[in-house]
Amino acid sequence: MIQIYKDRYGNEHRFDTKNQVCAIPGCQCKVSAITKKNFKYSKVFCEKHVNGVEITCKECKKIFICKPTDYLSYDPNNFTCRKCNLTILNKTDKMRK
Repeated sequence: MIQIYKDRYGNEHRFDTKNQVCAIPGCQCKVSAITKKNFKYSKVFCEKHVNGVEITCKECKKIFICKPTDYLSYDPNNFTCRKCNLTILNKTDKMRK
């Protein structure tokens, strides 16, 4: 199905929602429908991932919500939050000196 969206300037944008799948690894859902709020991300990500992706810190096991574009740059198995990252850094010998 080809979806047509007109932006506020009157330009038409078309893309094929039938054949595109979400860009998040492991998610095979179809891309979400275009809305004015999430037009930037709705062409690439499914409805579940448009607003954010949950990622878990490997040290403290706290769940964070990040932008879908940022999630693609992180390694989900090796993600540490800022707080845990600083405590790991402070435990090194160079930082103690």
